Parts: sequence; C-alpha cells; structure tokens
Amino acid sequence: MVYVAVGSSEYSLRTFMQGDEKALPALFNKVYSAYAGFVPRTTEYWTWCCLNRPTVEKKGICVIEKAGQTIGYAAVAVEQKNGKTEAQVLELCYLHEEAEFAAKHIVSWIVEYAKSRKADQIVLDAATDDEILRKIVREQGFGEFPHVQPLMMILDCCKLVEEVANSQKSRFESLEGVFQFNILSSKVLSSDSFQIEVGHGKIEVVHGASKASAVYIETDAKTLASCIFGVTHPLRAILSGEIKVKPLWKIGRVAKLLSVLELGDSWFIPNGDFG
Repeated sequence: MVYVAVGSSEYSLRTFMQGDEKALPALFNKVYSAYAGFVPRTTEYWTWCCLNRPTVEKKGICVIEKAGQTIGYAAVAVEQKNGKTEAQVLELCYLHEEAEFAAKHIVSWIVEYAKSRKADQIVLDAATDDEILRKIVREQGFGEFPHVQPLMMILDCCKLVEEVANSQKSRFESLEGVFQFNILSSKVLSSDSFQIEVGHGKIEVVHGASKASAVYIETDAKTLASCIFGVTHPLRAILSGEIKVKPLWKIGRVAKLLSVLELGDSWFIPNGDFG
C-alpha cells in the first residue's frame, strides 16, 4: 500500500488495503443507484469482479480519501490483447460533490499506473452525462469512441412494464383506462398479451386479455423496449406502423401512456460487469 498526499493535507491517494472490499462497493451503490439498470454491488460480487480478477493487482486499485473517508476509487486490469498491453479501467467511481478534484487525481493515477505497466492503451468506460470526467480525460489526451449499445434480451414484457410502471406511479395520475397489449412473436420470444389498468390512484399490469379493454395495442418486444428506454418516440412508432392502435382515434392516449413509461434515467454499465 502506498499513500500520497494530494492537493491539501485532508486528501490522500493510496492503493488497496484490507477492508476496501466492503467500502468500495458501498460507495459504488451510493453513486450509481440513480442510474437505470442499476444492480446493487455486494462485497462478494466486487471481490469476484475486481479484486480476484487475474488481471488485477492490488496495486492496480487506487483509493482517494478526504479526512479519512473514501470519496473515490478506480480498479484497473492489465492484459495482453492482439499483441498489445491494454490497461482497462473496470470501475471508476467518486462522489459527485468531489468530482472535480477526485476525477482529476484518479485519472492522473490511472495514466501513471498504465505507464508503469508499459501499457500501449487505456480503455475507460464512463457515464455519458459525466461532463467533468469527459473534460478531464480529453485534457489527458484520451480519444472518445461512440458508445457501444449493450445487448439485452427481454424474457417477460408484462413483468418489465409492471416494474417500470410501479417505479414511477406519480406520472400516471392524468391517465385512466384499460390498455390491452398484444406482443407479436419473434425468433427469441413467443407472443404475449397483457393489460394495463390505470385509474383511481393505482396501476395494475397483468398477463392475459380482457374484453373490457378500451384500447388495443399491437407491437413487438423490440419496439416496446425502444419506447421504454427512450430510443424511439412513441408517436413516431405509431405513425410508422410499428405500433398499431385500435380504435385509431385513441392514438394520443397510447402515445401518452408509452411516454410516461419511458425511463428518464441515464444508463451506465461499468467495464467490470463484463467478466
């Protein structure tokens, strides 16, 4: 373990020490809990994902502290890929209120560590809405590549809609009625039907069909997911025929329903999740 004072006497930067396997995932959970797709870290998962990974050394994990409290960290794996030595930042995490200071010193540490391991390149995957970090890595000479879309498979459309609807109930206050969805079959997903009943301060999403439905919606899982995750505008999908609505004059209500189902949070999947 190496301690280095940074900035002022209240800040210090060090490498991994026993006990960090509990503190670091706790910090990760605090920082990234607001991101869509967030899955809480456990000590066991973080130990498997970072600490015990064959390409990670304990001196390849840096921790920055303020007055003895952990405010940020990074875990870097070094491995051979296509004849080159690559330093891959598995996780980079810091408190938002300390972002300007912590990001600057952690990125500088990452660059120096990569140089000490004679790395030919550094790969750092960061949240697209972290403008401070993006500014700092550009100043360090990093190039920016287009974000790679993660591969995702939906196994149960009804359950997905139920979870999303229950997570943002307040957005449904101006909606009322029964909406019947028919999800067309695909190569990987069989056809599915479910209904959403909204009104009187409650939302109910259940499998099956209902003759009481006021609105009938037909689409496929890809289009539904694209609307929920903000990739496709609902009205555009309806007008293009990707979503069919009966009766046609209720297009506006369906567009509004899909709009309130849209997840507004940014997505971020650290490199460490790909093990």
